[in-house]
Amino acid sequence: MMYLSFTHFNQAELQQLWYLIYQDGNAAYSTINNPSGWSSPKHFWSSQPNIITQNIGSGFWIDMCDSNCFHFSSDDNGHLYRAQTSVANFPNGFWPVIALSAAKNDLFEASNVYKVGSQYLLIVECISSTGHRYFRSWTSNSIAGS
Repeated sequence: MMYLSFTHFNQAELQQLWYLIYQDGNAAYSTINNPSGWSSPKHFWSSQPNIITQNIGSGFWIDMCDSNCFHFSSDDNGHLYRAQTSVANFPNGFWPVIALSAAKNDLFEASNVYKVGSQYLLIVECISSTGHRYFRSWTSNSIAGS
């Protein structure tokens, strides 16, 4: 799956690498720059942050703007995490903070952030009191959520 936000592919300022973002007990990524295969896993965090260990983060989402890169994730305990680093420092320099909190099932997992026009759209999966899953959404003029 790939999401791009430029008109023509030749406008992309790539590092000549593709990133596969996933979880392996930590927030991990592998890269590929040729058909030979993916790199071994590397971690965005040097060690798993306590707030992630305490709440078991899941589902990772990366967004970039002109100067910063944002790493979003959620957990199964009502927290949305946001970490930030500069584009120049990517994939290093991330450290998560709790960006949004709610009751355990009111912010569950599968957080996604999209830029729609001049606004940002956050979508997070939730669970109703009857066990049905649904998505909640928020909009903001800033990717930081303010």
